[in-house]
Amino acid sequence: MSTTRRYSRLSMHFLRRVLSILLVTLLSAGMIPLTPELAFGVDDEAETLVEAVQESKGEAVEEDDYVQGVTEAVEPLVYPASVQAGPLFQLTIKTPANSSLFYLPTCSTLGFVHNGRSYDWSIDWGDGGTQHASGVSSDNDGIPHLYATAGSYVISITPYSSTEAWLAAFGFFYEETTTGANSLANRAMVTGILSPLTPEMTRTSDQIEGTLPAPDNEWAYTFSMCDSLVQIPVFQGWENVDSVGDYFAFCMFKDCKGISVLPDGFNLPVNITKVGNSFVSGMFQGCYNLAKLPEGFNLPQGITEVGDYFVYSFFLMCTSLTELPDGFNIPQNIILPGNGFADGMFYGCSRLAKLPNGFNLPQNITEAGDGFAIQMFAYCTDLSELPDGFNLPQGIVKTGSYFAADMFTHNMNLNSLPTGFNLPQGIISVGRDFAFRMFYSAGSPSFQISNEFTLPSGIPANSVDSFYQTFLLYTHAPVQNRSAASIIGDCPTPDNSRYTFDTRFKDIDYIAINWGGEGLEYPGAGEPGSGDLWGIGVVTIDVALVIARVVTGGGMDLTPAQFAAVDMDFDGYITMADVILIMRKASGY
Repeated sequence: MSTTRRYSRLSMHFLRRVLSILLVTLLSAGMIPLTPELAFGVDDEAETLVEAVQESKGEAVEEDDYVQGVTEAVEPLVYPASVQAGPLFQLTIKTPANSSLFYLPTCSTLGFVHNGRSYDWSIDWGDGGTQHASGVSSDNDGIPHLYATAGSYVISITPYSSTEAWLAAFGFFYEETTTGANSLANRAMVTGILSPLTPEMTRTSDQIEGTLPAPDNEWAYTFSMCDSLVQIPVFQGWENVDSVGDYFAFCMFKDCKGISVLPDGFNLPVNITKVGNSFVSGMFQGCYNLAKLPEGFNLPQGITEVGDYFVYSFFLMCTSLTELPDGFNIPQNIILPGNGFADGMFYGCSRLAKLPNGFNLPQNITEAGDGFAIQMFAYCTDLSELPDGFNLPQGIVKTGSYFAADMFTHNMNLNSLPTGFNLPQGIISVGRDFAFRMFYSAGSPSFQISNEFTLPSGIPANSVDSFYQTFLLYTHAPVQNRSAASIIGDCPTPDNSRYTFDTRFKDIDYIAINWGGEGLEYPGAGEPGSGDLWGIGVVTIDVALVIARVVTGGGMDLTPAQFAAVDMDFDGYITMADVILIMRKASGY
């Protein structure tokens, strides 16, 4: 995955979230009228449902007939004896107004091919209404129910017939749409999941016993973008499960901004030893109110084999996360990482100040794919120290592109590196952008590049952009007490240029980056209202993230020129409105 693609995706993700917050704010202030098109759940699909009932009676459709029409459009529930003894899944919702339509989502992402998963459920809607519903899940499908009175309701689902994999159709599709089960308004009504998640809900007995492969995308996106979700379930009964498919919990709680804590006992299946692609990638991405994880929460420590994107973006933009539980770690017996290993794992965790003792990358790795540890701690602006012994795997001899690129970028409170921390010295083959901007804009007022840190001597001289801006430290980092020669050693250099190491190298004995007697000096700032914070002629997502932190009371102090450059609306203030405008410009809008 290229750095350009990642920044583009992050910018779009951040822009959507900021614009969503802005829309809610404007609606609350009455600055935008709440029309039927914007109202929670009152959409064309509801009207079609009511019209079908009324037209069958030869009656005119009236707006007040929504409740009666929806009630008569569904099959009355008759509980068979098997249902009464069957498993139960419960969720809570809160409807915002009278006559609110809620869709129980059947937008399962199992397989990512959207060819449908069958369901046959008995539903108790929590308001006295009951229903037997059966069908096949689809991209944006759901079972509608109209609540006459605003309030909180507990919805109970039980399997009507088969009790194997009976909830496989439940969940939200991964895209945002404007109507139906997948609309943001519908997701916003979900407030809690009361039932634990068990293997029986999504697997057949053969899959549980291991005679058939576990399903892919088992809980992928299931609760994604449920903004009001505050109570999440635990995994229960997974003790004997030793295998999972690809994308097991991929983006499961992505952008669930209402989650502040995880319940006691919340954990992943602990006995698995092998996972495929994207096991928990993006699981808590964008949960920016998540402040604490329960004691004992961990990745399964027995894992020895992984696919691509292991823990990719696991806690990306969890900006309230302050600590991790004691013992939390990446499984240490992994030998062959795929692409994107630990890519962006803690990206944007701006309040995470330290990691648990013993936390480390697996040390027995000898070959890394693309994106190994890229942006792993990027924008962890409060991170001041790394645990003793933390290191890149020193036995690595071959890497793909972007190895450790941007790994500590914008860690401006980082005091030091652990003793022995170094790039693997035995490397003989790398892809492009090796250690690209590894310490870009990092370093506290006491930070020093340790005496052990040297560039590997076996790197080919034509490695594109290797070491590019690796040591471009933060402005308040001190002059370094190392010479360029002591870091470069006998590492090869390209023909008459130093692009392999850094565009600002002048000669073998001098680097104009925070050492050799000169501190880092940004070019200044762009024109007023340009969004060009650094005066580099372009506007990037970095600027929006930095200014968002400034708006919320943290981050850097702006010079008058920088203030003027990011005052996008020229009102004399720096607000989230400016952040939105910067995001739009960075995204090409």
